[in-house]
Amino acid sequence: MEREKLIAELMFHLRLGEDSSIEFKAIVFEGNKPKSPNRDSMAHEIAAFANGQGGKLLLGVEDKTRDVVGIDDDKVALTEEWIVNLSQRNIEPPVKIHTRLLQLPNRQGELKTVVYVEVPRSISVHQSAGRYYQRIGSTKQEMKPEVL
Repeated sequence: MEREKLIAELMFHLRLGEDSSIEFKAIVFEGNKPKSPNRDSMAHEIAAFANGQGGKLLLGVEDKTRDVVGIDDDKVALTEEWIVNLSQRNIEPPVKIHTRLLQLPNRQGELKTVVYVEVPRSISVHQSAGRYYQRIGSTKQEMKPEVL
């Protein structure tokens, strides 16, 4: 039942778009490594959510069009491992994330595999590439010194 509720919530966000609680990202591979989005950009997103109210990433969805493009079956485990490693190695202090593999329908009704990532709100302030970010609306913004 919980899975159906989560999928219904995600379908709602797919209709309406990103907000302060959710970010969509399509994953493009070059060989066995994600080429897009780049590591720093994804680490900034995770840190921004952790520094704010927490949030969710939906990997396998085009952020501009909200199309569910999915992740190829042979790349799902690589994608999940990549995002976990980013949260642990590219952010100080590391952010403990929760991942789930889900299937969502694309516009033609075909089920596509996505990686759903929950980023909890943190009591620590996290930095990525030496900078501090926070989520404001549907964007990440660098935190001003007075906010820190």
